[in-house]
Order: sequence, then structure tokens, then C-alpha cells
Amino acid sequence: MKIKMFQASIASIMWRFYLLMAIVIIGVFTYQTWLFILGYAILATCLLGLKFEWKNKDEKSGSQKPNNVTYRITPYKKAG
Repeated sequence: MKIKMFQASIASIMWRFYLLMAIVIIGVFTYQTWLFILGYAILATCLLGLKFEWKNKDEKSGSQKPNNVTYRITPYKKAG
């Protein structure tokens, strides 16, 4: 997993902000103070614009399949 700073899109930052607001509002009404700590972590990812990239299975193992494989189908020919 790679984490890049200041690479997040505006849409992902907005979704994180909505998630932050939901978590903080739930924390206020239920008196769960540990949710505020989680809110601070989400706030940090919003402000820093963190982008998370996960690798595929093929990239982890090192064996990559070719992307442009073309199969040619030839019609059956009768003998004789």
C-alpha cells in the first residue's frame, strides 16, 4: 500500500469530510469520546490530502498477465 500526500481528489476529500462530520455528530450524541480521536485521524487525512493506493495480486507476486492477448479463431476446414 502506498500513501501519497496532497494527491487526493476533491471528491474523496468531500466524502472524508462528510464521514468526519457523521462520526463527530454520533460521538457527541452518544458521549463516545473515542470517536473524537477517530475524527481527528480523518481530519488529518482531509487536510493532508492523503491518497491510498493498494497493489493488485499480480503486482504483489511479480507475475503479470499480458493485457493485450488476442485469440484468433479460424473456421473449421473439411478434409479432402
